[in-house]
Amino acid sequence: MEYRLFEDAGWRRLQPFTWMRPVYELRVGAWTLRERWQRLLGRENLGFAARPDLHDLISERYGERAGEQRPEADLILINGCWLPEADAASLEKSFDLLKAGQGYIDDDRILAIRPAPPVSQKALGEMQAILCEGERPKGIDWLDFPKRQKCLGHLWELVGWTEELLESDLAKRLGTPYGEDVIVKGEIEEPDRVSLGAGVVVRRGALLDASEGPIVLEAGCRVAPMTWVKGPVWAGPGCLLLGERIGGGVVLGPECRVHGEIDSTVVLGYSNKAHEGFVGHSYLGEWVNLGALTTTSDLKNNYGDVRLMEEGRAVSSGRIKLGSFLGDHTKTAIGTLLTTGCVTGVASQLFGRPGLTPKWIPSFAWGTESGGKRFELERFLATAEIILSRRGQELRPILRQRLRYVYEETLRVERGSI
Repeated sequence: MEYRLFEDAGWRRLQPFTWMRPVYELRVGAWTLRERWQRLLGRENLGFAARPDLHDLISERYGERAGEQRPEADLILINGCWLPEADAASLEKSFDLLKAGQGYIDDDRILAIRPAPPVSQKALGEMQAILCEGERPKGIDWLDFPKRQKCLGHLWELVGWTEELLESDLAKRLGTPYGEDVIVKGEIEEPDRVSLGAGVVVRRGALLDASEGPIVLEAGCRVAPMTWVKGPVWAGPGCLLLGERIGGGVVLGPECRVHGEIDSTVVLGYSNKAHEGFVGHSYLGEWVNLGALTTTSDLKNNYGDVRLMEEGRAVSSGRIKLGSFLGDHTKTAIGTLLTTGCVTGVASQLFGRPGLTPKWIPSFAWGTESGGKRFELERFLATAEIILSRRGQELRPILRQRLRYVYEETLRVERGSI
């Protein structure tokens, strides 16, 4: 049996993060959704499909696992928004019960489909295009999944489900306490709940406090003096923890630089919060840069429900504490105050407005004043090229093409053509 992740219409409600990646590359807890399925089903058994406009991006990223589908294969299509909580044996048993031409649904969301072979690459592409528009493929007999499942559908779930899962995720990631060439001159509270990858350096005056949750620092992380790392925390390879309080439910993707106070927050990677300021109950994309003293509000004065913008309208999150959702390449000026439930698009540039930011700042916004100014695309691409090169990365042609697509889609929406 072969498995392939697909996208449904849920990707729209998970913007801005799904502009630059398929839904299954979103990190919830210590793993991306893709990594969770690979742990359950085996890396070699899992292939990938996505929206048609992401085809080139995933082909470059996954190679043959996003390539041609063998028509004769016994295939299970799995919703990439599905956050699996069962063990591998239980899931495989559920999939085995599906007959060819049947699919599972849960609360009106499609979880999995077992299409009747042969399934050509053209047929698979057409099915993915239908699914990402929120429609159901014809000719499928739909069955209710035996037990309620978690399937991502809203931005605030990225924060809430990370809070639920992170501690248990990290317990599974605790392996050999120390990798090779680790230097620890600081203090460690409850060392049996701390894992340090190869080359990790913890300077004198730093504290790794695992009394309230595990701490996993991957290879090459560095912890500066006067840094309180409060578990649960996962920091990906090459992160720099530069002082003050970092933790209490923090997930940092690769090569992030973090200083100040941050808690209950996920950062997908390559982002900077290198100065004073508070970020809480938030979710940040890649290549985000927060200017000094940038601060999120994650609680309303009346302790009321936090509303945020989703597909052009304000919706209730059902949460009292919720911070900001900052799309890839977002930049904030010094002293920026992010309003409760703030959402930015891709490459939003936040500056120029006194007081709190608006609830929604579109992609490529040049400032937060009204008037609809846009960051010129070529200037943005030139800047992005410099920023990526500082981390040893290249703004590859596929990424340039994708950023151009997001820019054009942003303009099209503003002009009312879609």
